[in-house]
Amino acid sequence: MLLMFMLLMSSTPVMATIYRVDQKNPAANDAGSGSEATPFETINAALSHLRPGDTVMIAPGVYPERSLILRTSGTADKPITIMATVPGSVVITAGQPRQPYTKNEYPLLIGPAQRDPKNQERWLGGEYHHLRGLILRDAVGTAIGATTGWRIEDCIIDRPNLDGINARGDDIIIERTVVQDAGNCGMAGGFGKNIVVRDCIIRRSNQFPDSPGGNSGASKFLNTTGMIVERLTSYDNFGPGWWFDWDNSDYTIRDSTIFGNHAGAALENGKEPVDQPWAAPGIWTEGNSGDGLIANNLVYSNVAAGIGIFDSRNVTVAGNTIVDCGTGIEFRDLNRDGDMPDSQRKRNIQNITVKGNKIKAWRGEAAMV
Repeated sequence: MLLMFMLLMSSTPVMATIYRVDQKNPAANDAGSGSEATPFETINAALSHLRPGDTVMIAPGVYPERSLILRTSGTADKPITIMATVPGSVVITAGQPRQPYTKNEYPLLIGPAQRDPKNQERWLGGEYHHLRGLILRDAVGTAIGATTGWRIEDCIIDRPNLDGINARGDDIIIERTVVQDAGNCGMAGGFGKNIVVRDCIIRRSNQFPDSPGGNSGASKFLNTTGMIVERLTSYDNFGPGWWFDWDNSDYTIRDSTIFGNHAGAALENGKEPVDQPWAAPGIWTEGNSGDGLIANNLVYSNVAAGIGIFDSRNVTVAGNTIVDCGTGIEFRDLNRDGDMPDSQRKRNIQNITVKGNKIKAWRGEAAMV
């Protein structure tokens, strides 16, 4: 009988818990239970209780939280959700004055605790979290560090001193989210597979600004497999409107509107002055093996090329409309593989298909150069 009881106990599922945070509730207490009657006063207090499948529901208000470190992971079928009870009514702020920030991504306003010691390009811990309907403002460094299994939905990221979202892992989805006035990139990262950016807005990124030809712009993603960007609106950034930079494969950007991106004088890594007006295209693919698809985008009024194919192979550029850019489509073939012979290079112009594009009112000498 005892054995049967123990077996039944071990197979009984643990019920997910909904924790409440409401700083305006007179009964709010971080030492309490986080129930609706006695909610937590701070978001940080709720984080220490989380298990897979749990939800943190945050009542309207402005929550000063310098850094929210997520040490507990959810699972693919039991993610941890952190959400506003009313979308757009919760402001999480680090309260940091605007100043250049040059130390990697830390501290994060919200994200995992550390990098993976086996692969420093990926986050470790805090997997399978969903963020919904939050406003994150004035991050000391990067606003969100998103790792494997994250979903970021219907959020606004405002004035982070470094990146808006730094996504490093697999199966990350970012949708219906606005990133604005980032000190560095609006979105950055990679080093994983199946990252999706959908129905998002990136604007006025790289505020300080950092080198647009080397480090920053609306985005900078490296070493991804299967990344999809669709229906993005990206404008008024200092640097590329979207940048697939280095060793991306099976990547796509489609049905997006990218305009008004500009560049010029900046600092390389906060130190060396540079002047790079050529680094203000609508879309860049650089140093990628492919396959890549750039399709059905509206690209206009960017200082440099509408679309730049740089040292990349196996790319299809189809059905795009490009108006009032420095040039329509620009090709570059630098030897980025240690001066290897052409027959051994992995990053070069090869197998490029350009079809069905409309190019009008370019400012330079030719539609394609």
